[in-house]
Amino acid sequence: MIERNKTMAKKSEKKKEPYFRHRADAEWLTMDICIAYKEKAKDIRNRSTSDSEFHRLCRQLVDRCDVTDVQAINILNGLHINEYVAMYEKMRNSGGNASSNDDKREYLEWLAEKEKNDRKLDDYNMPDED
Repeated sequence: MIERNKTMAKKSEKKKEPYFRHRADAEWLTMDICIAYKEKAKDIRNRSTSDSEFHRLCRQLVDRCDVTDVQAINILNGLHINEYVAMYEKMRNSGGNASSNDDKREYLEWLAEKEKNDRKLDDYNMPDED
């Protein structure tokens, strides 16, 4: 019984590791970088039938800014750019770590609130006058 309590105490003393740590040699994602890569992807789609150039550009963005593959694909397709830039800006301000589930939960709540507000705005869209 005493041995079990010691083990539990050691577990509770462990420092919580971040679930994401930005690579020190990587650039921080900015709106300018996202727009530049989105334009490059658009040019590749217009002039090439092969996906290899698009995948190479995706890998380049992942290596340059330490984003995930899914985030890179979305950025190249012009999706969720504002959210990703805001997320990485928040990480930069916190020292390069997304260190707890509270940060993740807070970010997901922010996305849900933004989506809810966007839906409300769609209700008030009016057709353009000709």
